[in-house]
Amino acid sequence: MLALLAQAPDSFPGGGPESLDQLLNAYYLLFAGGFLIAVLGHLFQSRTLVASGIILVFLGTAAFFVAVGTHG
Repeated sequence: MLALLAQAPDSFPGGGPESLDQLLNAYYLLFAGGFLIAVLGHLFQSRTLVASGIILVFLGTAAFFVAVGTHG
């Protein structure tokens, strides 16, 4: 397993500016989509939609932390 990780491309953990842009775009989409789905869940009184929206917001937050952690 360590041998496979050692052969990974150099851009794997850090990447360049395009990698940061991709992570931030994922953050924006997940965060905004999560809020939209959660609001729709509240409007339609659907616990499933509310829970799905909250999960998407947390995934967006995780994507932001990964972007900040890998790119400083």
